Order: sequence, then C-alpha cells, then structure tokens
Amino acid sequence: MTLAVSAISTTGQPTDRPEQIAELAAACRDHVKRAVGVALDDTPETLPLLDHYLALCRTSVTERPEVLDLLVRTTGAYFGEVLRIRLGGFWWSCSEDPSAWLMCSRSVFLAINPFGVAHEALHQGVNVEGPSSQVRIAPECQQSVEARLSRLPSVSEPDYYLLSTRLEALEIIAEASRVVRLTGRTQQRELTQEDYEQEL
Repeated sequence: MTLAVSAISTTGQPTDRPEQIAELAAACRDHVKRAVGVALDDTPETLPLLDHYLALCRTSVTERPEVLDLLVRTTGAYFGEVLRIRLGGFWWSCSEDPSAWLMCSRSVFLAINPFGVAHEALHQGVNVEGPSSQVRIAPECQQSVEARLSRLPSVSEPDYYLLSTRLEALEIIAEASRVVRLTGRTQQRELTQEDYEQEL
C-alpha cells in the first residue's frame, strides 16, 4: 500500500484546538475507557489502544451503520489531536462541517484530514464514501517524500490502516519535508495559514 500525497488547496481560519475538536476528542477518551477500561492520554503510545477499540467497533458499524459518523468524528478528533501535539500544528476549519477540517503542521508544510484517516481505519480499505485521508504537502517536497516512503518496508493491508502506522508514516513525511525545507532558501519560522495559501 502507498500513502497518497498531494498539494493542498483550501481556505479557512486556523486555531490550535477548536472547542468542537476538544469535545469530540474527550468523547473518544470516554468511549475507549468504557469499552476497554484503559484511559487515552493524547500520546502516540495510546494509538495501539485506539486501534484495538476500532477493531472492536467494526462489528458495531456493520450491524448499526448509524454509529459510523459518531465513531469517525470522535476517533478522528482524538487522532488529530495526537498529530497536532506530536507535529506541532493547528486545526484549519476550512468548512462548516468539522469532519472536513484539516490538521496543519507549523514546522513543515503538511496537512491531513484526521477524520478521513479514522474513516479508512474503520472500513479497512473498503471503498466507502467518506472524507479523504490524503496527505497534502508542498509541491517541492513531493519527490523527496515519495522517495523516502518508497524505501520503507511493505506492511500488510490491515496494518496499513492502523492509526499507529499512519502516525509513523506522517512523522517520516514531516521529516523528509523538513530536510527539503532546511536545504532550501526559505526562512526558518513557524508556518501559518497564510503560508499554506501563498505557497500553493
């Protein structure tokens, strides 16, 4: 499986953690604690626990499709918060629908819809309509990122959709983008929404 990456093109207003995201992520913590008896703490180390929770939920989604939207929103918000903290980013509210919002890094040009990642994790690659999980990066980083990802060992399809695997891949994408940025002539400072708009 290969991770799709593309250039970003959208508009909206940035904020580190909107109230809606905080509420959805808190709901995810509550659901996981009730289901498996262990608390999530917004660290990458808890993503395998969240992967386990999603595996338990897949039967519920099949039997009760109406719970899918709630699972995608809560899990996506939690995953997005882990990404935001880990990669140093902000939420870009580019739509009235929070499930379309992007998590954008301040240190490198990288944006992703965490709800799309959660949607794919729940469906394990089955082609079901939902938010995109495509990673959006600066055009000048595309070649370096793809080359770096091509050197990774292959993973099984089930492992590809794990949130813990996705985080590892995103960290590699961020590092490859950081190398390009450091060797370029751009000023080394935190990126903002304006940078995302101007560079693409």
